[in-house]
Amino acid sequence: MEWLYKKTMKKRIFPSKGMRIPTTPILCTIDFENHRIELSTTDFITTYELWDEDGMFLLASYTTDSEFVGNLSNLTGAYQLRLVGEDHIYMGYLEL
Repeated sequence: MEWLYKKTMKKRIFPSKGMRIPTTPILCTIDFENHRIELSTTDFITTYELWDEDGMFLLASYTTDSEFVGNLSNLTGAYQLRLVGEDHIYMGYLEL
């Protein structure tokens, strides 16, 4: 393990996806009465995804928040929520 570390540092290999920084919490409020999602970010959301709790299987994908929230009212259980933006993917957990 030590040899691999020294070799990597010597060649100055950096990740191709850019530098990673700690995540910043984003406030997400789901309004079931008005079928809306409000976020504390200005990023434009292109896709609203619902995954199983472990994040292994995509259960549903929507392009509008009203359609997404409308279908949440029929569900029970724990899920992973992914909001896909133009530059970021916001992930959180939802228990209904």
